[in-house]
Amino acid sequence: MKKAIIFLLVISIFSCENRKLTNHNEKIKNFIIENQNQKEFIIVLDTISSFEWDELIAVGPYVNLERVTNETDYSFKEFPNTIKSHDSYILIGFINNKKAVKYMEFNRYLLNDSIFIDSGKNYKFYKK
Repeated sequence: MKKAIIFLLVISIFSCENRKLTNHNEKIKNFIIENQNQKEFIIVLDTISSFEWDELIAVGPYVNLERVTNETDYSFKEFPNTIKSHDSYILIGFINNKKAVKYMEFNRYLLNDSIFIDSGKNYKFYKK
């Protein structure tokens, strides 16, 4: 039986100079590293309420966000498109009304690839 750990992020986010949630990204990364012997994590992010968001996108390696914008009716201009050239990171992006709001990046080894794989694509949407 897989061990499950519920990791509830009860955080309030203060204004950021850029769109990256650097402080929270680091806290989550440290928590995952400290609990790396766990087989499964359930990350609940819907308590983040200091900015408006209604969806998440998990983006895997080599995804060109400009291409995703062209294939969908979403706008990802606020997210860096550097993930298209890397296989070491996963981008978690917050979306409001189909527009990019803020994002976090994690080393790929910290999370399972199933977080971003969806129907043959390397990105996956999640409702709040």
